[in-house]
Amino acid sequence: MSTFVVAGNATRSHPAERGTVHVSISFTSADRTTARSRAIETHNAVVSEAKEHQLSGAATWWNSDRVVVDTLREFVKNSDTTISTVVSYRSRSSIDVRFSDFTALAEWVGSLGDYEGVGIDGIDWALTVALRAELDREVRIAAVQDAITKAGDYAAALGMAGPSLEAVYEEGLRPGLSESGGRWQVQSARIVRAVDYEGGSFELKPSDIDVIASISADFTM
Repeated sequence: MSTFVVAGNATRSHPAERGTVHVSISFTSADRTTARSRAIETHNAVVSEAKEHQLSGAATWWNSDRVVVDTLREFVKNSDTTISTVVSYRSRSSIDVRFSDFTALAEWVGSLGDYEGVGIDGIDWALTVALRAELDREVRIAAVQDAITKAGDYAAALGMAGPSLEAVYEEGLRPGLSESGGRWQVQSARIVRAVDYEGGSFELKPSDIDVIASISADFTM
């Protein structure tokens, strides 16, 4: 009896269904109260807009951190013998909003350019939980079928009888090999750079999201 190992792989691609905008707010001032109050005012305004998008159905969820203030100290050399300390204060907060309406998302990101101190840290694209589960199941089945097809091809090429499946391994579960086996993952698109804008809307076209399964299987003949 001969035993051989075959890898099985499958991928399903699907357009993104959700886009999560990561908004940052930051102000720096020599006065702590000024830095804090400006951040709070802008933070509350952006949160109010996030709530409106959720109420309208364009967004499905939002979250925000509280405004915090950091103390910054810069040491300035005045002469060969004297150094002075310049103290300033930086306030910061973050707001995340998950959109299902990408037109509304683009318009909102563009409009945030009207606020001073607001930046876009990135946009994460994702699938809904229900579709993700459906595609996970599809790729798992397809990955095993891929392994079975490959095993049959190898057996035919060697002039041997049809192979019998003995075991299927997920990632890290093959005995003796910590990095072998299979894997399931979702590769999602993300805009990692800060968005440079001057107000107004712009077109967003996220890449499709790949749901991937990879397994290893043992066959005997």
